[in-house]
Amino acid sequence: MASTLKAILRVESSGLSTTSATHEISAEAYERIEVTVPAAAGGADGTLTVDVQPGGAGQVRLVCITASAYPTAADGSAELTYSVDGGDAVDLDAPLLLVGGGIRTLLGNVQQVVFTNASAAEVDVVIVVGRDATPP
Repeated sequence: MASTLKAILRVESSGLSTTSATHEISAEAYERIEVTVPAAAGGADGTLTVDVQPGGAGQVRLVCITASAYPTAADGSAELTYSVDGGDAVDLDAPLLLVGGGIRTLLGNVQQVVFTNASAAEVDVVIVVGRDATPP
């Protein structure tokens, strides 16, 4: 039995109007993964590999990644990054929410995510994934 997942995005700015969007998807399976990315130590960045989902191409319908902190270096560069399925590292400098079929185009199959933390403090990360469990 499929579950309905609702993604809600709201952008507010003082003196300007508020913009919001809501999108519902049907997902046969969903998972909430809570992990801690270790801090950099001994001159090496902390890394953590997370197995996100076992499905194949096009099965992921929602990805949400949030962190307890989004550390930055003195030069303003992000110290927390992620890579998906062996791809290039991407800065995780704010919450990430992707919904719909474009996920595969942007991230691939989203089977494995590797987090790298160059900061001196560990970072808690939450990943929520909604997917089809019975591919065509």
